[in-house]
Amino acid sequence: FFFDLVPVKHKMARITLVNESEVLVHSFSPSPACNLRELCTLATAACALLVSAGAALNSLSAAQSLYTTASVRPLVSRPLATHTPIHPVPSVSAASAYPTVQQPQVAPLSPWQSTASSLRSQIVARLAPVDVEPLQQASEQFPWAVGVSGALFGLGTVTGKFDRVLTPLMPNPLLSGITHSFLLSVILWTCLGWKGWSVCVLYLFLGVAVTKVRSKEKEAAGIAEGRGGARGPENVWGSAATASICALLTLAFPEQTPLLALGYVASLATKLSDTCGSEIGKAYGKTPILITTLQQVPPGTEGAVSVEGTVAGIIGSAVLAAFAVPAGLINFTGVGIAMVAAFIACNVESFLGATVQGNIKWLTNEVINFINTTVGAIVAAVLGLLVGLVGVSI
Repeated sequence: FFFDLVPVKHKMARITLVNESEVLVHSFSPSPACNLRELCTLATAACALLVSAGAALNSLSAAQSLYTTASVRPLVSRPLATHTPIHPVPSVSAASAYPTVQQPQVAPLSPWQSTASSLRSQIVARLAPVDVEPLQQASEQFPWAVGVSGALFGLGTVTGKFDRVLTPLMPNPLLSGITHSFLLSVILWTCLGWKGWSVCVLYLFLGVAVTKVRSKEKEAAGIAEGRGGARGPENVWGSAATASICALLTLAFPEQTPLLALGYVASLATKLSDTCGSEIGKAYGKTPILITTLQQVPPGTEGAVSVEGTVAGIIGSAVLAAFAVPAGLINFTGVGIAMVAAFIACNVESFLGATVQGNIKWLTNEVINFINTTVGAIVAAVLGLLVGLVGVSI
């Protein structure tokens, strides 16, 4: 920017603004009549011009920053025309310089849209913040799970101790009870630690032990378990799939671990109660009756219940649930809940066995077992919510 200044009579000087804080005076050609007073007047005018120009540039810079922050189109400065006399620049406020931008009107949401938006917000709020602590703990437990499970199952396979407990590796390792039990063991130890894993181990050994009760008499009557009670992959997952799901869900929903642990214990207590009731009822039941008609039926009939089997089932669920207390999974109130859930679920299973199991091809004994354990876990979770077990410490 440059301006021509005539401060006194015919004396001419050209003032060049280099920037807002520097000025250059050049082409100054005073006449011989110029004296010291006139030179001082000229210098004073130049300083006044510098101050005025700097103030104007600062005002323009502040206004441009204001509009940029408010997302309004930036203020464009135009250079002053050459040889244009300087005039005072009127101050213009940002509000009056540009019109106010009108925000578009948003239509109100309908009731179903509002409900959907609320549910979506709740889901995002729950899933967005990932709690890495349970995953970190699981990653620390995983090597132990693989190592200990591999050692135990390897030792049991080599010594032949698992031959009557689980179906062997050969001829097809993928269809072996040992392989699938190893996977189950790794999952439970990784998610719940060795204490949660030990509850399932207790179920396995108690279930096998009660299956052996009077096995020869049951085999003679044709009501014994197949393969001498050895568990295959279908038995493993039919009995423990629900427990595995509860264990895995503790990683996704760590704040619900107490309730999921209760469901885990209840599912295994339900299966042990079913096994004890069935095997003891076959061995010692005197007057088994069909749950739907209350008519006496032969031992081993699907849907049959007996006093002896019912008592054995209650004891089995109590033993397993009580073991879960020192394991740190539930408290003593949880023991009662697990027993009640197991009793209800076993009666549901007996009802299904008496009504639909023989009429639907895919509704095998393993599917019934999965339904049985799932009902036990759900009933326990509902009862746990009702009595306020959400805050149980694990």
